[in-house]
Amino acid sequence: MLTFTHAALAFGTLAFLVPLVIHLLNRQRFRRRKWAAMEFLLAAYKKHRRRVRAENLLLLLLRCLIPILLALALARPLLKSAQALVGLGSTAHHILVLDASYSMGVEPAGAASPFAQAKTLASHLLDRVAGKSGHKVSIVVGGVRVTTPVVDDLNIARAKTQLSALAQPHDANGDLLPALRAAAELVETGTDPEYRLYVFTDMQARALGVGTSRQAPPGAEPPVEAPEASPPEGTPPGAAAFADTTRDVLDHIKQRAEVTFFDVGPTGDGGRIDNLQVTDLALRDPLVVAKVPVPVSVGLQNRSEASHIVQVTLEIDGSAPVRQQIEVEAGGEKAAEFPVTFREVGLRTLKASIEADGLEADDARWLVVPARDRVRVLLVEGSDERDEALQEASHLRMTLDPTGGEGPPELTPFQIRTIDTLQFWSGNEPLEAYDLVALCNVESVPPEVAEKLKAAMQAGTSLLILLGSHVKPDAYNAQLYAGGSGPLPLQLGAARGFAPLSREAYNAELVEVDHPVLTDFSKELREVAQQIPVWRFVASEPDSLTKDARVLARLRDPQQSPLLVVSAFGQGKVAVLTTSLSRRPDRWNDLHYPLISFPLLHPLARWLTVPSTNPYNVDVGGVLTAPLEHKPRDVAYLTSERAGAMRVPIGDDPVPLPGGRYGLPPCRDTAYAGVYIADMQVERDGVLTPRQIPFAVNVDPTEGVLEYVAPAVVREKLGVERVLRELPADGSAAIESGRSELGPSLLLMTLIFLVGEAALARFVSTRRG
Repeated sequence: MLTFTHAALAFGTLAFLVPLVIHLLNRQRFRRRKWAAMEFLLAAYKKHRRRVRAENLLLLLLRCLIPILLALALARPLLKSAQALVGLGSTAHHILVLDASYSMGVEPAGAASPFAQAKTLASHLLDRVAGKSGHKVSIVVGGVRVTTPVVDDLNIARAKTQLSALAQPHDANGDLLPALRAAAELVETGTDPEYRLYVFTDMQARALGVGTSRQAPPGAEPPVEAPEASPPEGTPPGAAAFADTTRDVLDHIKQRAEVTFFDVGPTGDGGRIDNLQVTDLALRDPLVVAKVPVPVSVGLQNRSEASHIVQVTLEIDGSAPVRQQIEVEAGGEKAAEFPVTFREVGLRTLKASIEADGLEADDARWLVVPARDRVRVLLVEGSDERDEALQEASHLRMTLDPTGGEGPPELTPFQIRTIDTLQFWSGNEPLEAYDLVALCNVESVPPEVAEKLKAAMQAGTSLLILLGSHVKPDAYNAQLYAGGSGPLPLQLGAARGFAPLSREAYNAELVEVDHPVLTDFSKELREVAQQIPVWRFVASEPDSLTKDARVLARLRDPQQSPLLVVSAFGQGKVAVLTTSLSRRPDRWNDLHYPLISFPLLHPLARWLTVPSTNPYNVDVGGVLTAPLEHKPRDVAYLTSERAGAMRVPIGDDPVPLPGGRYGLPPCRDTAYAGVYIADMQVERDGVLTPRQIPFAVNVDPTEGVLEYVAPAVVREKLGVERVLRELPADGSAAIESGRSELGPSLLLMTLIFLVGEAALARFVSTRRG
């Protein structure tokens, strides 16, 4: 296909008429006169007439071609092999892919967002398609989940209506690969003779899975090669290496379709733009007890080349905000800390925010915190020791509650009850009413009690097992290990070691020192702990650890036997100490010293009493659900302000859970960040009571890295030739790397013809003279 950059100059080719007219005028006839000498000249002329005529025609041709070539060179003709943007066929299928991640909502300096520009460009493109009969349209939107609001529609007006109805971009991560996979499926399964794929994106590096083309300015973060998008959900482990990349999917699409990328980003040629964001909102201590102060940390990220003084605002349940100013260096991170005290129990909502900038989606973050009155702990004493001071449960109780419940709230977060083995075996104790159940050298767990204990752990109760001389390993294996399906994270063997208080002993090794259970051990204290003698312990069977089990400490015996193992079971957690914890004279170790027992047992109990999962805090696109003690009815979700603050009824029934609980009917419509509220009626003793449960939905802060790639990078790494900023005026696209400009060649040919004409004219005139 031949087009002209300056089409009007192509009319200059008519200048070839000038030498032609001159030639014709010079051929006018004169009157003939007889002259004797002419007879000889006429004979010579007739002899060379053919040669002269050929020379004249060649000169005329050169003189006509010179203005033609010069005019064409000035018009800058382009030779293109690509077809027109909207296609030439009568049954073309146009597939529009729109990036709807939250970076598409950035509005720098009050300009229109990339998402608004994408909708405008797509609408104008559909206007051109509307003028061609028989054309189909499909629209694919890549947001939290890939949606196709229009599929194989011949009604272009209806497609434009669906396009204009698209709301603001989702607060989702930028990942075009799932949307491109959906487009590839439309192309692969369709039967149309011609396909056109148009991708409207801000060219964010993370969305495309390619690196940037520019170097970072001095002092700023270096550009990071964006990772390739993750494989689809359900991909088997180890199959990621064989998953299709963005380039693979585009190459597959190009076998049947013309691909055009529309760059609607704020830069137009790669680079990055500034962004201030809230990246984290967390509690320094996840165990929250009412009336006990807890520090709250708000993480900030300054993705710009200048430092900023940021005003951070923290709100609790929408009450009067607390503010703090903090300076964040260029390209740096910093945390603002607020001391917070929750006066009431229940689910409390925190909101941290900064002043809004061009990208509002990551200028706020929310957190739902369950605040408890006190942590309920049940201790089961399994030894036959009559002296309470020497009982293992007594030692654990004194470590967790040294004031016996009489101290201030910060010293008495645990509410402890102690029972003996017979009371535990009776099965009358409501285990689900406790946050932690500790079995202190308990002989065994009867089958019916083991089932109750499993049900309580499914509902959120945690389990601490302290092994000792009274424990029967086979009974534990049968009821709690159950071939690896129970809460016990390892299969127990026989007791090993040396005689208590003998000269021979094992030392311990702290393995995962960064685990929350071991964070209170400083480097010096770790050295002391690893020198504490352990004479006896309950061994474990080789290779019996369950999949989720983690060994935090082990012994330095030949088998490197586990000493402290933790795992999760249901909504609860479990920890096993394979040696006893006692002050008895025949004790198995010296772990009872306060220097060791307090930094070990207190963090262990706090970690166990925090649920393994927090269902009230999810990422954008996550599912909202939570366990309830009573059956909910008439459930509806109140969406966040960014989602329109709408009431969405849920028709699904609650799901029965172990322990007599119910699972709240799930809500999957979480495309926008903010606080969602589940509104319901719960049935208590036949009476319906209103109840509301808040959920915090937050964005992924990595989407706030506003780094973009240049069109040249997309052409090179994704193999896409058409990368445009706007629609061409004539409906066809000039492709930067896929066009051949003939202007320089024509200028060279003009010069050659000028030299050739001058040389030929000189030769002819000389010879004829």
